[in-house]
Amino acid sequence: MSATATQPLLPDPQTAYDHLFQGVHQNVFFNKLAAAGYGYETPEQATHLLNLAGHLRRVQDEERVKSAGAATDPYAAALAHLEGAATAAGFSGVKTAAAQERDWAIKQAAADLMQYPELYNSVLALKAADADAAGGR
Repeated sequence: MSATATQPLLPDPQTAYDHLFQGVHQNVFFNKLAAAGYGYETPEQATHLLNLAGHLRRVQDEERVKSAGAATDPYAAALAHLEGAATAAGFSGVKTAAAQERDWAIKQAAADLMQYPELYNSVLALKAADADAAGGR
């Protein structure tokens, strides 16, 4: 059966965001907490856990920015510059281990995500909305 005007292929952006938020947090965030022995009993506790995680993430990000700004290691700076220049010049063999790991993780997440059509379509809907917004700028 093909999609019709009353049955769109992708959800609207808000529905997609809501679905991803619920799916990702249920399947990842709260399951990891439960595995570590931290569960919640009420929706309010779940909200508090999400807020706590958000605050901790912001603090962690601020600390990263501060430590990056304070980095004065000339060798690390030289290495970063060389890797950037080599990559810009088209040398593919100079990716750092961290960059290779990140690329693999993204590909693995995409493959895993394709097993869940609702999550996959939600991601596509949000990316399409981003592209539409960028095109209107």
